[in-house]
Amino acid sequence: MLWLISILICVGGAGISNYNKTSLNILIISSYNEYDPCGSEQIKGITSELEKEIQAESLGIQIEYMRARKINLTREAREEVADSFYTIFENLHPRIVFLVDDIAIEYMLPKLICDTCDYLVVFSGMNRDIRDYDNKHKFIDKWIGERAIPLKNVTGVIEKIYVKLSVRYTLKIFKNIDVNKDTVIFFMGKDSISRLVEAQIKRELQQFKDIPYDFIEAGTFDDFLNKLKIIENDKNIPFYYPLTLVIDSVGKRLGMNDLIPYYRRYMKKPGITLNKFFCQLGLFGGVGLNFYEMGRLAAKKAIAYITGTKVKQILIENADSVETIFNISRARQLNVKIPFGVILNAKLIQK
Repeated sequence: MLWLISILICVGGAGISNYNKTSLNILIISSYNEYDPCGSEQIKGITSELEKEIQAESLGIQIEYMRARKINLTREAREEVADSFYTIFENLHPRIVFLVDDIAIEYMLPKLICDTCDYLVVFSGMNRDIRDYDNKHKFIDKWIGERAIPLKNVTGVIEKIYVKLSVRYTLKIFKNIDVNKDTVIFFMGKDSISRLVEAQIKRELQQFKDIPYDFIEAGTFDDFLNKLKIIENDKNIPFYYPLTLVIDSVGKRLGMNDLIPYYRRYMKKPGITLNKFFCQLGLFGGVGLNFYEMGRLAAKKAIAYITGTKVKQILIENADSVETIFNISRARQLNVKIPFGVILNAKLIQK
């Protein structure tokens, strides 16, 4: 069964941009659903920046959701969704198409990329190595350091998750760690999305020597509970990263919002988060990417195109905004005292 959902937002008279045509259509295609914390925060950043900066009598923003985390799981189902969204694209004639997260990028980019189109494709939240996409679709002209000059009608923001920064920041909190004996664990699921994140962590930690690290995986709920016990009982694991994004259970798939209560119940070690949403749901916290700001950065690229900047001047780049956030109630529960110098510039959650 194919599940689709769409939202249409119309805004009039917003912003102070140079763009003053009577109407402007924007299509946003998100990989997951409207409740996905990372995707929805990117969309908030995109829409808020567009509404602030673009002046048009009618700014039409249409949002479509692929629901690829729990419902449209097979390649066939996702291809069917992508085909239906391409029909929407043809009927809407948008000036900008945003692709949020990798499933939307993977399935929609081949349908939208071209050399002479009058619309721009802007991706946000790309976890897969961008060179994999470029090898297939040839949309990068050349690299300038960590930024790339577009060759076709595609630009966007790569989801750098700053895991190296996160580990180093966490080592400042826990002073009693023995970097010669201890190991940091990344606790992953076995689904395709977790595989993308695991590959990205490995890329970002290339030649990282501060402390050993390893990966533990779980595919089913029983396996998940067993691996929690292994991590908890290993004295040489001082902290871990809970990244079991999807776990198969009897008759359904469990996401992090379903699994975090089990982390809180069974784990006495701090679960370090790479985004604020897991912290808000009850995990310890740490340094993570600011998804709202990543969405805003993607929107700024679209605005540059709308106001006349050539695509080759709108560079592909990494997301560049991080935030530090801690769940104080979880810290108290774990009896962790966060140093004043660390907590001074952090956001604190009391729940």
